[in-house]
Amino acid sequence: MRNNELISKGFNQLLPVLSRYVATSLRDHYGDSWWNEAVLNKLSDIQRQDLPEYPSFDEAVESLDIARAIILLDINWNDVFKNIAVRDPPGLTKNCRGWAKELLTVRNRSAHIGGVDFDDRDTSRALDTMHRLCECLDPSVACEIDKIYYSVGHDTPTGDSAGSEEVVKETTQPPIEEQSFVDVAYVSSAPHSDVIPEGSEVPGNPVEIDVNRLIGSFEGCIVRKDLTKLIKEGANIPIFVLEYLLGMYCSSNDEGEIEEGLGIVKDKLSRLYIRPDEAEKIKSNIKEAGEGYAIIDKVSVILDYKKDIYMASFLSLGLKNVPIDDGMVIANPRLLSGGIWCITTFNYSFLDDDGAAVKNPFKITRLSPIQMPSVDINDYIWQRRNFTKDEWIALMLRSTGLEPNTLSERSRWLLLARIMPLVESNLNICELGPRSTGKSHIYKEISPSSILVSGGQTSVANLFYNMSSRSPGLVCNWDVVAFDEVAEIKFKDKDAITIMKDYMASGSFSRGKEILEGKASMAFVGNINENINTLLLQASLFKPFPDGMNTDTAFLDRFHCYIPGWEIEPFSPKSFTNDYGFICDYFAEIARELRKVNYSDVFSKFFTLDDSLKQRDVTAIKKMCSAMIKIIYPDGKVEKEGVREILEFAMEMRSRVKEQLKRIQPDDEFTSARFIYHDIETGESREVLVPECVNLSIRAGSV
Repeated sequence: MRNNELISKGFNQLLPVLSRYVATSLRDHYGDSWWNEAVLNKLSDIQRQDLPEYPSFDEAVESLDIARAIILLDINWNDVFKNIAVRDPPGLTKNCRGWAKELLTVRNRSAHIGGVDFDDRDTSRALDTMHRLCECLDPSVACEIDKIYYSVGHDTPTGDSAGSEEVVKETTQPPIEEQSFVDVAYVSSAPHSDVIPEGSEVPGNPVEIDVNRLIGSFEGCIVRKDLTKLIKEGANIPIFVLEYLLGMYCSSNDEGEIEEGLGIVKDKLSRLYIRPDEAEKIKSNIKEAGEGYAIIDKVSVILDYKKDIYMASFLSLGLKNVPIDDGMVIANPRLLSGGIWCITTFNYSFLDDDGAAVKNPFKITRLSPIQMPSVDINDYIWQRRNFTKDEWIALMLRSTGLEPNTLSERSRWLLLARIMPLVESNLNICELGPRSTGKSHIYKEISPSSILVSGGQTSVANLFYNMSSRSPGLVCNWDVVAFDEVAEIKFKDKDAITIMKDYMASGSFSRGKEILEGKASMAFVGNINENINTLLLQASLFKPFPDGMNTDTAFLDRFHCYIPGWEIEPFSPKSFTNDYGFICDYFAEIARELRKVNYSDVFSKFFTLDDSLKQRDVTAIKKMCSAMIKIIYPDGKVEKEGVREILEFAMEMRSRVKEQLKRIQPDDEFTSARFIYHDIETGESREVLVPECVNLSIRAGSV
């Protein structure tokens, strides 16, 4: 049993390093309660046998054998270790979890070895895996394991020769063949400058992405979207909240791991998520528990300036005026602007430290926003090269819950355009179209960084700045402010439209003596109930806006983009994907990082815009080009035809705004602009036309 003895020696070297690392990390995350929360409460009855109940830290470390140390690393991975993993050693890496699982299998075989020893190949593999794991945590001990590895009979260190490759095989996927960053030019079923046949929706080329390649590139950031639908049907909770939990426990293509993870997610939701009809029961549970009772709920905060204290309210729990620590509010300013979903831990005491009765016995002891702690934008950009353009567009759409293989090429691009406000600051878009096309879905469900203003009525204080409480409004605290049902927009203040015009044009506004800035993009969505051609003949495509707004050319000219929502087919069950996409929260955090990048001048390397375009037209086109490049080519490296494709799309979206302004005010102010661009290399000029206007001209016999 010589090889089994060598494996045992390797484990003896690894154990002190791994057990102390695991224990220290758990203590850092959970504090003094780490042994109870992360060990005793998570191990099975058999696994925690003989473990002390109240050990000192050193006693706790000493009580862990190699199996328990590995199991604790695995079962606490999503809650603790994934968040501290780094790309390259020194330090825990994403690969460490896979190595640990492999070693648990080795340990179980070693503990029940019977009469058959490990062969040299398996022994070398086991010791190499120990070496790799230990090298991340303590390179000096890894060298000791290396010496044991050599005693198996190999003359060279692991992986240094072709001969060792036969013995030790990588656990990761083989390298992906280099892909061309730009594919063939995009050919729409309804090209940007041509007529779009009414009611046509010819699916584009089908796109399938290798799951192993996807998960290998974005481990822990991918989830199967049908799992979201499965749980969403039974819980009235935003998708980004569900996918935050699914991403922690179900980011895998292994059915067993997914089933196990689903069980954990359902258990957490059943224990932590608050249904409004159970609010009083949960309040009672908090009272009886006394301390450490956690819930998932949407939390909003106001400043009670008369008492100089922040007060929290809980949407489903129906609890108001709960004092909240200033530090929690300062760390999460969006609590003050509409609220955010959090995992909140309560204590309950009717008496203060001096024995006097308190006005509110509920005390918030911990507040954890449901969002990823950090994302690596450089890794995201780097991994993009593993996918073709069509694959990447499909991944973007699946990340929003839609199945691209049911959509035409044209619809795919129009749906991508909805993402633009998430990645580009101060971009103003409008989308009007039929019902059931998901116009507000992305702003309500996909991103915790956007807020949907429903019901139509709002105020300057809510949107921009509350002068009485001296607190900034939505545009200063959110990435996107979206207005649902534009026909019902009503402002309580007479100067609201004037302030909105100022903000939409410059990203700043004045209130009293204050001049403030915001980065929020604005999206206006609503329904069109009339035939498009009828609208074009009788009025304009802005008619669904309220009277006054729908003819205010100064306001409407602030829109950078008008997405033709009538070209998108109403959604049916087949419209929603069962395939893999980014976890919503990861997707939203990446979008926030991309807002810091500017690709507005990328097209100027190849093309120039016609001098007849006004500055607002140029600004709009540049902002949309920047946004679409961020979405499709996040590193900003695009070949000429890829730039042309995006430029023509952006020009069409802005031209649609200008065409409507011409109809409302048919004078030189708007009619002189022509959406023409010039090819610097060839000198060729092309004019981008709006499809529905070309269609109307053909019907009228004008062309």
